This record gives sequence, C-alpha cells and structure tokens, in this order.
Amino acid sequence: ADQQVSEKAAAEFDRFVSVLSNAGVQVTVVEDTPEPHTPDSVFPNNWISFHTDGTIFLYPMFAVNRRLERKPHVLSAIAEKFRVENTID
Repeated sequence: ADQQVSEKAAAEFDRFVSVLSNAGVQVTVVEDTPEPHTPDSVFPNNWISFHTDGTIFLYPMFAVNRRLERKPHVLSAIAEKFRVENTID
C-alpha cells in the first residue's frame, strides 16, 4: 500500500512538472536521496520558501519524520542555479 501511494505521488509530481513546463514555466527538480528515507519529500513546499530579493526562508516541521526533509543538497542545488542573498532558518 505504501509503495502504491509513493508511486502515485511521484506520478502526480511528474504530471505537475510537465504541466508547468508546457505552460512555459521553468521548473527546477532536485532529486531526493535514498537516505534518510523521507517519503513525503516529493512536495517540499512545507519547509522552504523563495523570495524575489534572493532570500530563502527555512521553516521548522512539526512532525519528526518530516524534519529530515530539510536536506542540505537541496539548498546546494538551489544556490548553484539561483541567486541566494540570505537564508533565514
């Protein structure tokens, strides 16, 4: 059952990327890491936001299992592609 949910979430994500790309929106996808296992990280909108002045805000996650979603490689990938002036954690 968990595998089916993960597959459906991944398919939904892929469709969303496709819809945005087809509409002319530039989409940046950062691949997840197998460890630590974070099955809900396919949609990272809960722990990070981006602002036009180059600021990134990082938010705490209430659920312990979701806190692991804040992976440094995501921030590194963003910094490689976009101007990051300030990070507020």
